[in-house]
This record gives sequence, structure tokens and C-alpha cells, in this order.
Amino acid sequence: MSSVSDHGWSFMDVTNNINFLKRLLTKDIVIEDAIEPYIIDNLKFDLRVYVCFDDVLYIYPRTNAPEEITTNISQGGKGRDARFLRKIPENMIKKATRVAIDAAKAMGLDFSGVDIMLSKDLKHAYVIEINAFPGFPSQKRFNLSRRIIKKIEEQKWK
Repeated sequence: MSSVSDHGWSFMDVTNNINFLKRLLTKDIVIEDAIEPYIIDNLKFDLRVYVCFDDVLYIYPRTNAPEEITTNISQGGKGRDARFLRKIPENMIKKATRVAIDAAKAMGLDFSGVDIMLSKDLKHAYVIEINAFPGFPSQKRFNLSRRIIKKIEEQKWK
């Protein structure tokens, strides 16, 4: 029942339908648990955390209506500024930052945009997606390119 792309993960039959499970495992798919997100001002949000050489350069909150699936700007989401970030408990910002840095390290990425969603109970920060080539926020909002160049200049190259 193992597929080349399953990375040795073990699967549990939760369907009580082994034929369905066998068919499912022949496809390259991802099955995700739904996350009950923390809601602010009646908005679902995630945090795009820009990580460069194990340092967070910028956190870009993105929002959408609670019933929407994604907060991606290209799919109807709206970018927010630091005022929105101040509505999130500081301990959760710190947790999201740690999780984003750990995720970038786990993927071996010197630069990435890690999308984090907070659980409704404010106990967990979940990685939704890791982008090796993330879109950048508007330069009016934050000059991310300048910060990336500065981080590259700070590196001790061998």
C-alpha cells in the first residue's frame, strides 16, 4: 500500500473501506485536518512570516471572511498592517515566529514565506504552507528586498 511519494509514512484506515483507501493511495494527494482559526474583527487571518537565514524579517497579516477557504491576496484576501498584528496576543506572535523559523530550517530554505494560522483556542500555531518563492508585500508597506540584501551581506560566506 506504499507509494513512492509517501516518504515511508504509515496510514490508518479511518474509512472502514479498504478499497477506497487503496485507490486513494495510488494518487499524489495531501489530506489536511481542518483548523478552527482564531478570528479577529470577524475576519479569518493567517500570518505570512518572511524568514531569511533563521531570522524573521517581516510578518504580513492577511485576512478574509471567516467562511472563505484562503486568505491569499490573489484569491480575495486583504493584506493588513502592524495595527492588525497588535490585536494578536504577543505570546502567539512569538510562537508563530518560532514555528516559521523551524519550518524554514526543516525545509533547508535560507529564505521563505511561511504561512501560519493560529488555532481558535490560541494554543497552536500551524504551518499552512511554505513558499520558497513567496510574493512580496507592497514596498509602501515594507521594503523586504532591502532587508533580504542586508541579511545576505551579513552572512559569513565560506
